[in-house]
Amino acid sequence: MQQTIHKSSSPAGPNQNGPRSQSIIITAITLFALSGLLVGFAFGALTKTRTQPTTNTQQNKPSTPITVPHTATPTPVPTEQ
Repeated sequence: MQQTIHKSSSPAGPNQNGPRSQSIIITAITLFALSGLLVGFAFGALTKTRTQPTTNTQQNKPSTPITVPHTATPTPVPTEQ
């Protein structure tokens, strides 16, 4: 009985370069992801609209004093007995 030896049955697997090329690919993908993240933050900072800090809207309005109308209080009139 003849046994055939396949190239893919080697201990290194089908990729003959080994783990070095895999680590290079992972490092490259990670660096591209980080650079994309930094570019996104920079672009977002440049295109952000400048707004005034939010304050309480009650402080910006002119305050009008609330006046309570005074009602005349009748004075007691002494009665003669």
